Amino acid sequence: MTLKKLSPPTTNEIKKRKNVTFLETFAATQSGVFSHKATTLKDYLIDNEKTLPNHAYPNLMITNHDTVRLGDIIQRADLNNTYKKRIKLALSFMALAHSGPITNYYGEEIGQEVKNFDKSQPHSYIYHDGMVARDNGKISNFTKDEEEIKDLFEKLMKLRASHGALSNGQLEFLFVNDSLFCIKKTFKNDKTFIYALNLDTDKENYINIDKDVLKGRITDEFAKDCFTLSDSLQIKIKPLDFVLLSGD
Repeated sequence: MTLKKLSPPTTNEIKKRKNVTFLETFAATQSGVFSHKATTLKDYLIDNEKTLPNHAYPNLMITNHDTVRLGDIIQRADLNNTYKKRIKLALSFMALAHSGPITNYYGEEIGQEVKNFDKSQPHSYIYHDGMVARDNGKISNFTKDEEEIKDLFEKLMKLRASHGALSNGQLEFLFVNDSLFCIKKTFKNDKTFIYALNLDTDKENYINIDKDVLKGRITDEFAKDCFTLSDSLQIKIKPLDFVLLSGD
């Protein structure tokens, strides 16, 4: 089943549409809507905040048993050449940007997909959109890419479990445009975190962090580089990649 080549929604169309989904940024929605713009992530988070009462947090999941797996959506959208990077970005957003409960449907932690589903015939009972994700799980004999994604997922979950700023923190938008998404997260006496991602597929981008935003000894949580911020800091983000910085 191949999706029609749909055009990205305009800004006005996104504003009119309820339940903006972050999947249209990293791949596409199940129905084929995509934007691939970081501004859609901001719209998604603001939409959640405006829609829900103050005491409620949305339970974020990438996909579930009634939807198509993210891997299959990526393939449907003809983005298979950046498959692993898009899986990693989606997992990082769920773990680091979202405050509140999360649910990880089995297989997402390794970027699981249903083989040849993107080539299946429409309305096939076996390959129906509402059932296809109910496939067998995988707990061993991982491919190199699956191992890499699983290692990242484990690291993300450990960080989230160890820091209230990531799991339940106050979010502040620092910089968002079509390509870059950069936020600050804080919570009580926890560290301050800066999470940023680059949605450009072929170009490095940079963010500038002022000393008033992140203080003290700064740590890149994945590169494990440590440095002291004296004035301002310029951080390079590779295409379809993210960074997580922590400081006082």
